[in-house]
Amino acid sequence: MPIVSIARAPCRAPARPRLLIAKAGAVWLWPGIPLTDRHGSPVRPIPPDAMRFWLTKLLGPEVAGQPVPMQVARAAEHLTVDDEAAAQACLDRASAGTLSPEGAMLVRAVAARLGIDVPAIPIAKRMPLWDRRFVEGLAPVFDRFAEAADWLDKAGVWDPDKHPRWPPGATQGRPGQFRPVDKPAVSVPSVPRPDPNRPGIGHNGGPPLFDDAPLVPPEDPGNSYRWPIIKALARWAAKRAVILAGEDAVGGPIGLALNAAQIAAWVYEYYPYIKAYSDTPKSLDELQQAAQGPARRGYDVHHIVEQASGRSGEIPSELITSGENLVSIPKLKHWELNAWYQKANRELKDKDGNEMTPRDYLKGKGYADRLRVGLVVVRDQSIGD
Repeated sequence: MPIVSIARAPCRAPARPRLLIAKAGAVWLWPGIPLTDRHGSPVRPIPPDAMRFWLTKLLGPEVAGQPVPMQVARAAEHLTVDDEAAAQACLDRASAGTLSPEGAMLVRAVAARLGIDVPAIPIAKRMPLWDRRFVEGLAPVFDRFAEAADWLDKAGVWDPDKHPRWPPGATQGRPGQFRPVDKPAVSVPSVPRPDPNRPGIGHNGGPPLFDDAPLVPPEDPGNSYRWPIIKALARWAAKRAVILAGEDAVGGPIGLALNAAQIAAWVYEYYPYIKAYSDTPKSLDELQQAAQGPARRGYDVHHIVEQASGRSGEIPSELITSGENLVSIPKLKHWELNAWYQKANRELKDKDGNEMTPRDYLKGKGYADRLRVGLVVVRDQSIGD
């Protein structure tokens, strides 16, 4: 019996959404951020700090441990010799296929602003590091990539399943290739390559707003050094926020300041602490009510009359834990407040005229006196009004 050979169409790997694309001689990060640049003949990656800044916005701080920059560099080598397929193969090995939860929020906000599709990318299962207001404040930073985002979206490169292919026997194009969507075509050569290093707010010819930002290491330095850096950033961002108060962004000036200054990616995990530091003063009633509610990241429950006086037996414990004595305040302000109690105060003196710390001054005092002093320091720290 003769064996009949049956010709089969070559197998095609299932199309999958991507965040990194090799197209038109460059590597692009969604929605249209160039991660490479061509200087003469060779294609080279953009500087590491700039690449890390953009990658972490979509992929989260976890991307620091992934081989994305290495694969972008390899893709650049292939693009130098016009091998786009090999470049894309490198990018597909870059472990950049999962959005962070905050990155997913940002993608939706950016897509809505630019009028483009949202790629169906999986989302990491953890709590988001940013809130909605921060995301909405960050989204305008992506406006500079609008033109590139437009033609890449029309080309259907991010989510092939949403983009039709030419059917077998088609005469207008090769079977299997992407078919143009029903939108006006945009030619690739006409699209500018925005500089991903270009500074944003504060670099429009006026005085530089962000040149005085505290020095931040690219990686988290650990507990011993992390919190002094976060405190310095919080104080700096609070000052910048006054200057940026007129910026038209729902996310607010604190988020704008951190992003425009391109602060290292690991800092964004501590954004709630930095943002809380710049809270406007609240009424005592508001602070007390917040202390009775759920725990909030970036805030502590502060005892106006210190817990130590309850442990020592000077003040009844039921007064120490009463709702009147508990207020919710920013954690970084809480640390400053505790430091105030331990620092000699020129307004507080002993019988010999020596300056005393508030803590020493309050020894032997009753609950009412301690509460009065505690409320004064809460107001002086610009926490309550």
